[in-house]
Amino acid sequence: PKEIVEKRISLLKAAGFPQAVITLDSLGLAAAFSHLKVQQSDAPVMLLDVGEKKSTLNIVYDSKLRCSRCLDFGRTSLDNILDDSKKQGDEEVVQPDLKKNLTRPSLTQKAAIKEAYRSLIREINLSLRSWGLERRGVALARAFVTGVGSKAPDLKEFINSELGIPVNDLNLLLPFIK
Repeated sequence: PKEIVEKRISLLKAAGFPQAVITLDSLGLAAAFSHLKVQQSDAPVMLLDVGEKKSTLNIVYDSKLRCSRCLDFGRTSLDNILDDSKKQGDEEVVQPDLKKNLTRPSLTQKAAIKEAYRSLIREINLSLRSWGLERRGVALARAFVTGVGSKAPDLKEFINSELGIPVNDLNLLLPFIK
């Protein structure tokens, strides 16, 4: 990874960009995951970091980051869908702020959240096809979800039902908790 970072910095300098801070969330997440030693097999694992506005999807295989993709799905995606639902005159949506409704969304809110999850699953499947899991003759063993949006209602269960793999929380602070 150090060579990759140095190469990217040199490309930015060659293009005339001043040196600045470069964040590599996907590399950091993959490295943190490998240090946790939670993977039970050599099969590919999906790491999904659900952020406030975007999510990062990583595929780790043979202890290496093999695929990384930024997805237009985050905690605010769910809030926006709920806001749109209210604007369309849906009487059941009393409070569109997902942060206040995480534990008990109404039936209509659940339908809106499920639609957002379907969109996320389409993006995940597109990423998996792009990386070529089937072509490589391997299948995902499991998924781990982390980030500020990872506690959205039924997210892990929905991913599990759609992808047919176990989905667990990924606590990156676990090694530091006594």
